[in-house]
Amino acid sequence: MGYNLLKGKKGLIFGALNEQSIAWKVAERAVEEGAEIVLTNTAVSIRMGTISQLAEKCNTIVVPADATSVEDLENLIDKTMEHFGGKFDFMLHSIGMSPNVRKGRTYDDLDYDFLSKTLDISAISFHKAIQVARKKDAINDWGSIVALSYIAAQRTLYGYNDMADAKALLESIARSFGYIYGREKNVRINTVSQSPTPTTAGSGVLGLGDLMGFAENMSPLGNASAEDCANWVVSRLWKYLPYPKEKQSSIASKKTIHPFRKLPNVGVQTEQDLLAMGYTSIDSLKGVKADELYQKECDLRGCSIDRCQLYLYRALEYYINSENPDMDKCKWWYWKDDYFYPSPCGARCVICPSFPKECKGCRNIKGRVFWTQYTGDTVCPIWKCCSEYNRENCGSCPDLPCARFMKDPTISDEENEANLKQMIDNLSEFVK
Repeated sequence: MGYNLLKGKKGLIFGALNEQSIAWKVAERAVEEGAEIVLTNTAVSIRMGTISQLAEKCNTIVVPADATSVEDLENLIDKTMEHFGGKFDFMLHSIGMSPNVRKGRTYDDLDYDFLSKTLDISAISFHKAIQVARKKDAINDWGSIVALSYIAAQRTLYGYNDMADAKALLESIARSFGYIYGREKNVRINTVSQSPTPTTAGSGVLGLGDLMGFAENMSPLGNASAEDCANWVVSRLWKYLPYPKEKQSSIASKKTIHPFRKLPNVGVQTEQDLLAMGYTSIDSLKGVKADELYQKECDLRGCSIDRCQLYLYRALEYYINSENPDMDKCKWWYWKDDYFYPSPCGARCVICPSFPKECKGCRNIKGRVFWTQYTGDTVCPIWKCCSEYNRENCGSCPDLPCARFMKDPTISDEENEANLKQMIDNLSEFVK
Protein backbone atom coordinates (compact mmCIF):
# COMPACT_ATOMS: atom_id res chain seq x y z
CA MET A 1 0.00 0.00 0.00
CA GLY A 2 1.34 3.40 -0.96
CA TYR A 3 1.03 6.73 0.86
CA ASN A 4 1.99 8.98 -2.08
CA LEU A 5 5.26 9.75 -0.29
CA LEU A 6 6.99 10.41 -3.64
CA LYS A 7 4.07 11.84 -5.55
CA GLY A 8 5.30 14.16 -8.29
CA LYS A 9 8.94 13.12 -7.85
CA LYS A 10 11.13 11.76 -10.66
CA GLY A 11 14.18 9.57 -10.32
CA LEU A 12 16.87 7.50 -12.05
CA ILE A 13 17.59 3.99 -10.75
CA PHE A 14 20.81 2.09 -11.52
CA GLY A 15 21.29 -1.63 -11.15
CA ALA A 16 17.98 -3.47 -11.42
CA LEU A 17 18.67 -6.89 -12.98
CA ASN A 18 15.95 -9.24 -11.80
CA GLU A 19 13.48 -9.68 -8.96
CA GLN A 20 16.33 -10.50 -6.54
CA SER A 21 17.85 -7.04 -7.06
CA ILE A 22 17.45 -4.45 -4.32
CA ALA A 23 17.21 -1.80 -7.07
CA TRP A 24 14.24 -3.75 -8.48
CA LYS A 25 12.46 -3.59 -5.11
CA VAL A 26 13.25 0.14 -4.75
CA ALA A 27 11.85 0.81 -8.22
CA GLU A 28 8.60 -0.98 -7.38
CA ARG A 29 8.23 0.85 -4.05
CA ALA A 30 9.09 4.24 -5.53
CA VAL A 31 6.42 3.86 -8.22
CA GLU A 32 3.97 2.57 -5.61
CA GLU A 33 4.60 5.81 -3.69
CA GLY A 34 3.79 7.91 -6.76
CA ALA A 35 7.23 8.49 -8.33
CA GLU A 36 8.12 8.39 -12.01
CA ILE A 37 11.36 6.59 -12.77
CA VAL A 38 13.87 5.73 -15.49
CA LEU A 39 15.77 2.44 -15.27
CA THR A 40 19.32 1.75 -16.42
CA ASN A 41 21.82 -1.09 -16.56
CA THR A 42 24.51 -2.31 -18.90
CA ALA A 43 23.41 -3.64 -22.28
CA VAL A 44 24.62 -7.14 -21.32
CA SER A 45 22.69 -7.05 -18.04
CA ILE A 46 19.55 -5.91 -19.83
CA ARG A 47 19.83 -8.91 -22.20
CA MET A 48 20.61 -11.38 -19.39
CA GLY A 49 18.10 -10.05 -16.87
CA THR A 50 14.39 -9.29 -16.84
CA ILE A 51 14.51 -5.51 -16.40
CA SER A 52 12.19 -5.04 -19.39
CA GLN A 53 9.43 -6.66 -17.34
CA LEU A 54 10.07 -4.18 -14.54
CA ALA A 55 9.97 -1.29 -17.01
CA GLU A 56 6.61 -2.49 -18.29
CA LYS A 57 5.28 -2.84 -14.75
CA CYS A 58 6.52 0.66 -13.83
CA ASN A 59 5.38 2.20 -17.14
CA THR A 60 8.81 3.56 -17.96
CA ILE A 61 11.87 3.18 -20.18
CA VAL A 62 15.21 1.43 -19.85
CA VAL A 63 18.29 3.30 -21.04
CA PRO A 64 21.36 1.06 -21.55
CA ALA A 65 24.49 2.53 -20.01
CA ASP A 66 27.86 1.37 -18.72
CA ALA A 67 28.22 3.32 -15.46
CA THR A 68 32.01 3.23 -15.79
CA SER A 69 31.80 5.17 -19.08
CA VAL A 70 31.43 8.95 -18.81
CA GLU A 71 30.17 9.05 -22.40
CA ASP A 72 27.43 6.51 -21.62
CA LEU A 73 26.49 8.41 -18.46
CA GLU A 74 26.21 11.69 -20.37
CA ASN A 75 23.87 10.02 -22.85
CA LEU A 76 21.91 8.44 -19.97
CA ILE A 77 21.40 11.75 -18.16
CA ASP A 78 20.39 13.48 -21.40
CA LYS A 79 17.80 10.82 -22.23
CA THR A 80 16.50 10.77 -18.66
CA MET A 81 15.95 14.53 -18.71
CA GLU A 82 14.36 14.24 -22.14
CA HIS A 83 11.98 11.57 -20.82
CA PHE A 84 11.01 13.65 -17.79
CA GLY A 85 10.90 16.94 -19.65
CA GLY A 86 13.53 18.50 -17.40
CA LYS A 87 15.39 17.87 -14.17
CA PHE A 88 14.71 14.97 -11.81
CA ASP A 89 14.69 14.62 -8.00
CA PHE A 90 16.59 11.50 -6.98
CA MET A 91 19.10 8.91 -8.11
CA LEU A 92 19.84 5.42 -6.75
CA HIS A 93 23.22 3.74 -7.27
CA SER A 94 22.89 -0.01 -6.72
CA ILE A 95 25.89 -1.36 -8.61
CA GLY A 96 28.50 -3.80 -7.38
CA MET A 97 30.66 -6.47 -8.96
CA SER A 98 34.05 -8.01 -8.22
CA PRO A 99 35.87 -10.14 -10.81
CA ASN A 100 38.09 -11.37 -7.95
CA VAL A 101 35.03 -12.68 -6.12
CA ARG A 102 33.66 -14.26 -9.28
CA LYS A 103 36.98 -15.95 -10.02
CA GLY A 104 37.45 -17.14 -6.44
CA ARG A 105 40.56 -15.02 -5.79
CA THR A 106 41.01 -14.45 -2.06
CA TYR A 107 41.98 -11.10 -0.56
CA ASP A 108 45.59 -12.15 -0.05
CA ASP A 109 45.87 -13.26 -3.68
CA LEU A 110 44.12 -10.49 -5.64
CA ASP A 111 44.46 -9.92 -9.34
CA TYR A 112 45.14 -6.17 -9.45
CA ASP A 113 43.57 -5.68 -12.86
CA PHE A 114 40.45 -7.28 -11.39
CA LEU A 115 40.74 -4.98 -8.34
CA SER A 116 40.78 -1.92 -10.61
CA LYS A 117 37.60 -3.17 -12.27
CA THR A 118 36.00 -3.82 -8.86
CA LEU A 119 36.68 -0.26 -7.73
CA ASP A 120 35.63 1.26 -11.06
CA ILE A 121 32.34 -0.63 -11.27
CA SER A 122 31.35 -0.63 -7.60
CA ALA A 123 32.53 2.80 -6.42
CA ILE A 124 34.12 5.12 -8.99
CA SER A 125 31.00 4.73 -11.15
CA PHE A 126 29.17 6.47 -8.31
CA HIS A 127 31.52 9.45 -8.55
CA LYS A 128 31.17 9.52 -12.34
CA ALA A 129 27.37 9.45 -12.21
CA ILE A 130 27.23 12.27 -9.65
CA GLN A 131 29.80 14.34 -11.53
CA VAL A 132 27.92 14.04 -14.83
CA ALA A 133 24.59 14.84 -13.16
CA ARG A 134 26.08 17.90 -11.45
CA LYS A 135 27.77 19.24 -14.59
CA LYS A 136 24.51 18.90 -16.49
CA ASP A 137 22.56 20.39 -13.56
CA ALA A 138 20.23 17.42 -13.87
CA ILE A 139 19.00 17.12 -10.26
CA ASN A 140 16.58 19.57 -8.70
CA ASP A 141 17.60 21.61 -5.68
CA TRP A 142 16.89 19.64 -2.49
CA GLY A 143 17.20 16.42 -4.44
CA SER A 144 18.58 13.18 -3.02
CA ILE A 145 21.21 10.67 -4.16
CA VAL A 146 21.43 7.28 -2.44
CA ALA A 147 23.93 4.44 -2.85
CA LEU A 148 23.89 0.96 -1.34
CA SER A 149 26.82 0.10 0.92
CA TYR A 150 27.67 -2.61 3.45
CA ILE A 151 29.19 -2.76 6.95
CA ALA A 152 32.33 -4.37 5.49
CA ALA A 153 33.28 -0.82 4.48
CA GLN A 154 34.06 -0.25 8.15
CA ARG A 155 34.74 -3.68 9.62
CA THR A 156 36.66 -6.73 8.52
CA LEU A 157 34.37 -9.45 7.21
CA TYR A 158 36.31 -12.30 5.67
CA GLY A 159 34.89 -13.42 2.34
CA TYR A 160 33.61 -10.00 1.26
CA ASN A 161 37.01 -9.62 -0.35
CA ASP A 162 37.91 -6.49 -2.34
CA MET A 163 34.25 -5.45 -2.35
CA ALA A 164 34.95 -4.15 1.17
CA ASP A 165 37.54 -1.78 -0.32
CA ALA A 166 35.02 -0.71 -2.94
CA LYS A 167 32.33 0.04 -0.37
CA ALA A 168 34.79 2.04 1.75
CA LEU A 169 35.62 4.13 -1.32
CA LEU A 170 31.91 4.46 -2.13
CA GLU A 171 31.20 5.91 1.34
CA SER A 172 34.14 8.30 1.04
CA ILE A 173 32.78 9.55 -2.28
CA ALA A 174 29.37 10.09 -0.69
CA ARG A 175 30.91 12.21 2.08
CA SER A 176 33.18 14.24 -0.20
CA PHE A 177 30.70 14.86 -3.00
CA GLY A 178 27.92 15.31 -0.47
CA TYR A 179 29.73 18.35 0.89
CA ILE A 180 30.09 19.88 -2.57
CA TYR A 181 26.59 19.10 -3.90
CA GLY A 182 24.93 19.92 -0.59
CA ARG A 183 26.67 23.29 -0.36
CA GLU A 184 25.87 24.27 -3.94
CA LYS A 185 22.42 22.78 -4.61
CA ASN A 186 21.16 21.40 -1.28
CA VAL A 187 21.38 17.93 -2.86
CA ARG A 188 21.93 15.27 -0.21
CA ILE A 189 24.09 12.19 -0.79
CA ASN A 190 23.61 9.23 1.55
CA THR A 191 24.59 5.58 1.68
CA VAL A 192 22.42 2.79 3.07
CA SER A 193 24.30 -0.10 4.68
CA GLN A 194 22.19 -3.14 3.84
CA SER A 195 22.26 -6.55 5.52
CA PRO A 196 23.86 -9.37 3.51
CA THR A 197 21.30 -10.15 0.82
CA PRO A 198 21.20 -13.06 -1.67
CA THR A 199 21.09 -10.90 -4.79
CA THR A 200 22.70 -12.10 -8.02
CA ALA A 201 25.88 -10.14 -7.16
CA GLY A 202 25.79 -11.03 -3.47
CA SER A 203 25.46 -14.75 -4.13
CA GLY A 204 29.04 -14.81 -5.42
CA VAL A 205 30.51 -13.77 -2.06
CA LEU A 206 32.49 -16.57 -0.42
CA GLY A 207 30.55 -18.08 2.46
CA LEU A 208 27.47 -15.87 1.95
CA GLY A 209 25.33 -18.31 3.92
CA ASP A 210 27.68 -18.17 6.92
CA LEU A 211 27.89 -14.39 6.60
CA MET A 212 24.10 -14.10 6.61
CA GLY A 213 23.88 -16.39 9.62
CA PHE A 214 26.49 -14.36 11.53
CA ALA A 215 24.72 -11.07 10.71
CA GLU A 216 21.36 -12.58 11.68
CA ASN A 217 22.67 -13.59 15.11
CA MET A 218 24.37 -10.23 15.68
CA SER A 219 21.30 -8.16 14.79
CA PRO A 220 18.53 -7.82 17.43
CA LEU A 221 15.87 -7.64 14.71
CA GLY A 222 17.59 -10.04 12.31
CA ASN A 223 18.71 -9.36 8.76
CA ALA A 224 16.78 -6.86 6.69
CA SER A 225 15.32 -8.24 3.48
CA ALA A 226 15.59 -6.60 0.07
CA GLU A 227 12.04 -5.34 0.62
CA ASP A 228 13.04 -3.83 3.98
CA CYS A 229 15.95 -2.08 2.31
CA ALA A 230 13.67 -0.73 -0.42
CA ASN A 231 11.32 0.67 2.22
CA TRP A 232 14.24 2.35 3.98
CA VAL A 233 15.59 3.86 0.74
CA VAL A 234 12.15 5.21 -0.13
CA SER A 235 11.88 6.67 3.38
CA ARG A 236 15.26 8.41 2.87
CA LEU A 237 14.08 9.81 -0.44
CA TRP A 238 10.85 11.02 1.15
CA LYS A 239 12.63 12.44 4.18
CA TYR A 240 15.00 14.41 2.02
CA LEU A 241 12.61 15.59 -0.68
CA PRO A 242 10.67 18.52 0.81
CA TYR A 243 7.97 20.64 -0.73
CA PRO A 244 8.86 21.91 -4.19
CA LYS A 245 10.65 25.24 -3.96
CA GLU A 246 7.81 27.14 -5.57
CA LYS A 247 5.36 25.66 -3.03
CA GLN A 248 7.69 26.61 -0.18
CA SER A 249 7.74 30.18 -1.47
CA SER A 250 3.98 30.21 -1.75
CA ILE A 251 3.59 28.96 1.80
CA ALA A 252 6.07 31.50 3.10
CA SER A 253 4.41 34.35 1.25
CA LYS A 254 1.06 33.49 2.74
CA LYS A 255 2.59 33.13 6.21
CA THR A 256 0.67 29.89 6.74
CA ILE A 257 3.08 28.31 9.20
CA HIS A 258 1.40 25.44 11.03
CA PRO A 259 1.26 25.69 14.85
CA PHE A 260 3.39 22.52 14.98
CA ARG A 261 6.36 24.63 13.85
CA LYS A 262 6.13 26.63 17.09
CA LEU A 263 6.83 23.50 19.13
CA PRO A 264 10.41 22.85 20.33
CA ASN A 265 12.54 20.83 17.89
CA VAL A 266 9.79 20.68 15.24
CA GLY A 267 10.91 21.65 11.75
CA VAL A 268 9.35 21.28 8.32
CA GLN A 269 9.91 17.53 8.10
CA THR A 270 8.50 16.64 11.53
CA GLU A 271 5.54 18.93 10.80
CA GLN A 272 4.88 16.92 7.64
CA ASP A 273 5.35 13.64 9.54
CA LEU A 274 2.76 14.59 12.17
CA LEU A 275 0.25 15.72 9.55
CA ALA A 276 0.79 12.51 7.56
CA MET A 277 0.05 10.49 10.72
CA GLY A 278 -3.31 12.25 11.12
CA TYR A 279 -2.50 14.84 13.83
CA THR A 280 -3.91 18.22 12.90
CA SER A 281 -3.40 20.38 15.97
CA ILE A 282 -1.39 20.65 19.18
CA ASP A 283 -4.48 19.58 21.13
CA SER A 284 -4.66 16.36 19.11
CA LEU A 285 -1.19 15.46 20.46
CA LYS A 286 -2.11 15.87 24.14
CA GLY A 287 -1.94 12.56 25.97
CA VAL A 288 -0.23 10.81 23.05
CA LYS A 289 2.83 8.84 24.12
CA ALA A 290 6.18 9.33 22.41
CA ASP A 291 6.50 5.58 21.79
CA GLU A 292 3.15 5.64 19.99
CA LEU A 293 4.23 8.53 17.73
CA TYR A 294 7.53 6.83 16.95
CA GLN A 295 5.87 3.49 16.12
CA LYS A 296 3.27 5.21 13.93
CA GLU A 297 5.99 6.91 11.91
CA CYS A 298 7.89 3.60 11.57
CA ASP A 299 4.70 1.94 10.31
CA LEU A 300 4.07 4.81 7.91
CA ARG A 301 7.54 4.52 6.41
CA GLY A 302 7.60 0.73 6.48
CA CYS A 303 10.89 0.56 8.39
CA SER A 304 12.59 1.40 11.68
CA ILE A 305 13.56 5.07 11.61
CA ASP A 306 16.36 6.89 13.39
CA ARG A 307 15.93 6.60 17.17
CA CYS A 308 16.66 10.32 17.50
CA GLN A 309 13.10 10.85 16.30
CA LEU A 310 11.89 9.00 19.40
CA TYR A 311 13.95 11.36 21.57
CA LEU A 312 12.34 14.31 19.79
CA TYR A 313 8.88 12.86 20.45
CA ARG A 314 9.73 12.34 24.14
CA ALA A 315 10.66 16.01 24.43
CA LEU A 316 7.46 16.88 22.59
CA GLU A 317 5.34 14.76 24.95
CA TYR A 318 6.94 16.47 27.94
CA TYR A 319 6.38 19.96 26.55
CA ILE A 320 2.77 19.45 25.46
CA ASN A 321 1.64 17.72 28.64
CA SER A 322 3.42 19.97 31.16
CA GLU A 323 1.75 23.05 32.62
CA ASN A 324 5.04 24.87 33.02
CA PRO A 325 7.65 22.98 31.01
CA ASP A 326 11.29 23.68 31.74
CA MET A 327 12.59 24.90 28.38
CA ASP A 328 16.07 23.61 29.22
CA LYS A 329 14.55 20.12 29.22
CA CYS A 330 12.79 20.54 25.88
CA LYS A 331 15.98 19.87 23.93
CA TRP A 332 15.65 16.47 22.26
CA TRP A 333 19.13 15.26 23.28
CA TYR A 334 18.12 15.38 26.93
CA TRP A 335 15.61 12.64 26.18
CA LYS A 336 18.09 10.06 24.96
CA ASP A 337 17.84 6.62 26.56
CA ASP A 338 20.65 7.31 29.05
CA TYR A 339 18.59 10.12 30.59
CA PHE A 340 15.14 8.62 30.07
CA TYR A 341 15.61 5.05 31.24
CA PRO A 342 15.52 4.72 35.04
CA SER A 343 18.78 5.29 36.87
CA PRO A 344 19.68 2.65 39.52
CA CYS A 345 17.21 4.09 42.03
CA GLY A 346 14.38 4.32 39.49
CA ALA A 347 14.45 8.07 38.99
CA ARG A 348 14.35 9.36 35.43
CA CYS A 349 17.22 11.82 35.24
CA VAL A 350 15.48 14.04 32.72
CA ILE A 351 12.53 14.55 35.12
CA CYS A 352 14.70 15.40 38.14
CA PRO A 353 14.64 19.10 39.16
CA SER A 354 18.45 19.04 39.42
CA PHE A 355 18.89 17.94 35.80
CA PRO A 356 20.72 19.18 33.73
CA LYS A 357 22.19 22.22 35.57
CA GLU A 358 23.15 20.75 38.94
CA CYS A 359 23.47 17.15 37.79
CA LYS A 360 24.25 15.78 34.32
CA GLY A 361 22.64 12.39 34.97
CA CYS A 362 23.69 9.37 37.03
CA ARG A 363 25.20 7.42 34.16
CA ASN A 364 27.38 10.37 33.20
CA ILE A 365 28.60 11.18 36.70
CA LYS A 366 28.88 7.52 37.86
CA GLY A 367 26.74 8.06 40.96
CA ARG A 368 28.73 11.06 42.21
CA VAL A 369 25.60 13.11 42.83
CA PHE A 370 25.81 16.58 44.30
CA TRP A 371 23.94 15.73 47.49
CA THR A 372 26.64 13.29 48.72
CA GLN A 373 28.46 16.33 50.10
CA TYR A 374 25.73 16.53 52.74
CA THR A 375 25.67 12.78 53.56
CA GLY A 376 29.40 12.16 53.69
CA ASP A 377 29.24 9.45 50.98
CA THR A 378 31.66 9.27 48.06
CA VAL A 379 28.96 8.03 45.67
CA CYS A 380 25.24 7.36 45.92
CA PRO A 381 24.79 4.17 48.05
CA ILE A 382 22.20 2.84 45.60
CA TRP A 383 24.54 3.35 42.66
CA LYS A 384 27.37 1.64 44.59
CA CYS A 385 25.16 -1.32 45.49
CA CYS A 386 24.02 -1.84 41.87
CA SER A 387 27.62 -1.62 40.67
CA GLU A 388 28.76 -4.23 43.19
CA TYR A 389 25.96 -6.63 42.22
CA ASN A 390 26.36 -5.84 38.50
CA ARG A 391 22.75 -4.66 38.22
CA GLU A 392 21.50 -2.01 35.79
CA ASN A 393 19.07 -0.82 38.48
CA CYS A 394 17.20 -1.95 41.58
CA GLY A 395 14.32 -3.46 39.62
CA SER A 396 15.51 -7.05 40.09
CA CYS A 397 16.50 -6.65 43.76
CA PRO A 398 14.40 -8.71 46.22
CA ASP A 399 14.98 -6.05 48.93
CA LEU A 400 13.44 -3.20 46.90
CA PRO A 401 13.02 -0.66 48.46
CA CYS A 402 15.78 -0.93 51.02
CA ALA A 403 17.19 1.46 53.63
CA ARG A 404 19.45 3.02 51.00
CA PHE A 405 16.41 4.92 49.71
CA MET A 406 16.81 7.98 51.93
CA LYS A 407 14.29 10.76 52.47
CA ASP A 408 14.94 14.18 51.03
CA PRO A 409 14.82 16.53 54.08
CA THR A 410 13.97 19.53 51.90
CA ILE A 411 10.51 18.20 50.99
CA SER A 412 7.50 16.88 52.92
CA ASP A 413 6.85 13.26 53.88
CA GLU A 414 3.99 13.18 51.39
CA GLU A 415 6.27 14.36 48.58
CA ASN A 416 8.92 11.81 49.59
CA GLU A 417 6.30 9.05 49.53
CA ALA A 418 5.05 10.13 46.10
CA ASN A 419 8.61 10.25 44.73
CA LEU A 420 9.37 6.75 46.06
CA LYS A 421 6.18 5.36 44.52
CA GLN A 422 7.08 6.88 41.15
CA MET A 423 10.59 5.42 41.32
CA ILE A 424 9.20 1.96 42.13
CA ASP A 425 6.72 2.28 39.26
CA ASN A 426 9.56 3.19 36.88
CA LEU A 427 11.43 0.06 37.96
CA SER A 428 8.42 -2.24 37.64
CA GLU A 429 9.26 -3.32 34.07
CA PHE A 430 12.63 -4.58 35.30
CA VAL A 431 11.19 -6.77 38.08
CA LYS A 432 11.87 -10.44 37.40
